[in-house]
Amino acid sequence: MTKSIAIIGAGIAGLSCAQSLLEQGFSVKVFEKSRGLAGRCATRTRDGVSVDHGAQFFSAKSERFRDFVQRGIAQGHIASWQPKTFHPKANHDWYVGVPGMSSLAQLFNLNHCVQTQALVEEVQFKESSWEVTFTHQEKSIQEHFDGLILAIPAPQALTLLNRIDRQSFAKSAVLDTISQVVADIEMLPCWTVMLSCSQQLAHLWSYDVWQCPDSDLDLHPIGWFANDSTKPLRTASESTHSWILQASPKWSIQHLEDAPETIIATMTAELEKLLHISLTPCIEKATAHRWRYARVAGKTSHVTPFLFDHVSHLGLCGDYFSSSRIESAFLSGHALANQWTEQLQTS
Repeated sequence: MTKSIAIIGAGIAGLSCAQSLLEQGFSVKVFEKSRGLAGRCATRTRDGVSVDHGAQFFSAKSERFRDFVQRGIAQGHIASWQPKTFHPKANHDWYVGVPGMSSLAQLFNLNHCVQTQALVEEVQFKESSWEVTFTHQEKSIQEHFDGLILAIPAPQALTLLNRIDRQSFAKSAVLDTISQVVADIEMLPCWTVMLSCSQQLAHLWSYDVWQCPDSDLDLHPIGWFANDSTKPLRTASESTHSWILQASPKWSIQHLEDAPETIIATMTAELEKLLHISLTPCIEKATAHRWRYARVAGKTSHVTPFLFDHVSHLGLCGDYFSSSRIESAFLSGHALANQWTEQLQTS
């Protein structure tokens, strides 16, 4: 049975997979290139004010994820969010991490087995084990594991898969098939603008959220606009609110390589046209962040929410195997861990 497993990526899929494998008795090490955990469930703090600049909220449809959410509520890391939306929804069961979306990482309690600021540059299959080469504190380090899981966006996973020496792989055709599945997955970008605005904006526009329906995303430059300070337990200034402005995928593709300053100016101008108000008197500070791999294009047709080769002990998980939802990422990691254990027990 495989004992030690390397997981590349500490987003929700990677953390869910790691936690499940640890519970089943495996030794796990997670490699994360960033300083923080939870991937696109990201929170940035500046001048004492926090703002979620990645995933904005989540819902819970499956029993397993509902249990996770209830545990998060009990531990104080998750809360319900009931904003005043421009387009009222019949079912408005939205949840957020508190005091920020990145707080979801604390529910997994995996700090002891995560190596942060570790950029994995290469993985190789050598003599029935996996060699992981990563950079940490300007040093190149190699470590070996019995199994490997890629829990990173599909294009980044494909880069690592393409660097594997096919001659050292027991069945190169299997690796080629996995690579082709991943190559066929299209991920879309998202430009995000963080706005620090005076409370005058809340008086000019009386809603907390404007969300473009998925069916209309190709028609609008703006995909999401929300007062982040209305979320529960947010750190905020008495006179300033944090607003999040996210572009639609199509618009983000068209402006992917624009400078942040250009993005801020162009997106705020589009928002002014959408809301029919002047933002200039309200904006005190603005910052742009580009998510190159923010969501999967449509729904994939893969039969399982993961990929797994029991011969080489190679697995992949992520929301891009089903849909761009936090719950999808969580379930993908959990399902891969279960498949890993079941396959090894029967082999």
